[in-house]
Amino acid sequence: MKLVSNRSHRPTANRRRGTILVVTAIVLTALVALLGLTIDGGQLMTAHRQAQNAADSAATAAAMDMLSGQSNATAIATATTFVQQHNALASATVTTSIPPVSGAHQGNSNFAEVIVSYPVSTRFIKVPGVTGTHAVTARAVAGWEGVSVAAGVIALDPNARPGLALVGNGSLRVNGTVVVNSNGGGLNQYGQPINNGGSGNAITTAGNGNLYARDVESTGGVNNISKIKNYDTSNPQSPLHTGAIAQPDPYQFLPSPTTNNGAVATNYGAIKLSGNANVTLNPGVYTSMEVSANVNVTLNPGVYVIAGGGLTMTGNATLTGSNVMIYNTGNNYNVNTGLPDSGDGAASPSDSGGATFGAVSITGNALVNLTPFTNASSPFDGIVFYQRRINTKPMKLAGNGSSDVLTGSVYAKWAPLDLSGNGTFNAQFVVKNVTITGNGTLTIDTTNEHIAKSDLVYLVE
Repeated sequence: MKLVSNRSHRPTANRRRGTILVVTAIVLTALVALLGLTIDGGQLMTAHRQAQNAADSAATAAAMDMLSGQSNATAIATATTFVQQHNALASATVTTSIPPVSGAHQGNSNFAEVIVSYPVSTRFIKVPGVTGTHAVTARAVAGWEGVSVAAGVIALDPNARPGLALVGNGSLRVNGTVVVNSNGGGLNQYGQPINNGGSGNAITTAGNGNLYARDVESTGGVNNISKIKNYDTSNPQSPLHTGAIAQPDPYQFLPSPTTNNGAVATNYGAIKLSGNANVTLNPGVYTSMEVSANVNVTLNPGVYVIAGGGLTMTGNATLTGSNVMIYNTGNNYNVNTGLPDSGDGAASPSDSGGATFGAVSITGNALVNLTPFTNASSPFDGIVFYQRRINTKPMKLAGNGSSDVLTGSVYAKWAPLDLSGNGTFNAQFVVKNVTITGNGTLTIDTTNEHIAKSDLVYLVE
């Protein structure tokens, strides 16, 4: 009988145990590689998001510099600072092109292109002969464009508290956009508190007054979101957008009137009119204008410079004129050279610069019916009131007419504006801050008006 040994099966078992060890080693290696790929991939994705955020903020900051009149070199330096310092990517390479050299906005000088390249070292994925450092690249393009709806109110001062106030029971209806640069606190459009370090509110309403507008772009918050309503009352959607980027002065480069750009050097001195009369005035330089009682004043077309004494209208006086601009400046103004006004700059005035100023005050039942200076080749095209930038005297306008009380742009960079009445201003107001007083409903309608558009910065690519 032949005996069969079981020893012949043992090598097979050993071989199986060896195979399992090999497979386990391969699987573990793959798992470690997969884990490394996951960790390094996540690190690269995080780095790319960081680089993209940096590029987005840098392009936006560069565009804001460009819009505010800074040089391209300054805008490029700002972009680099935003990436390397504000976004903590000190080792990043920043390439800023103004205008963009690629993409949909290539060659458009209103836009800035920022490319950020940031080195990232991986810990696990290191192929022999290949460096463990990988460059993450992100690109962004930002620039400015005019808003589709003209701004009826632009309250420029970021430090005003509030930038726009409705006092009493009066309401303001704006068929257009309201821009408020005030960075005060308050509530956002969702009723949540805004904690931006600013005191007070950007927009306040009191009593039964409401603010109606197509769009409200506010840097800060409001005290009562229920008082901010859509101009189209059938639309329940709120027009309020808080946290908006402060908008630049659309007239920041507007020159002073001189004899070279439309002003007339003839000096008529101080004008004081009362009683019952019909008077016609001509363009030129006036020390002051004071009109009261039942006087009707007609302004012939042209530029009127009021140097030092301001414009005051009371009683039932009327001021009528077409193709007119009134420039309210100081007593030391030189109409031939534009000095010292031309040196005001954009900064908030710390003093009067040695000049004496008067205010613009149209109160009571006084009525203005003015259309703006119209000349397509003139820098003052579309402007009806222009107050010297460092003249901080308030402007008080009562709109008591049914329509067309005032058309065109009213520009007083550092002056507060007080509006009251029940009438309609077919106008745009670009001022320091705005207060609406009284108990009536005041309308600002920008439809089809020849006025400045508010430029907004957009991230477009």
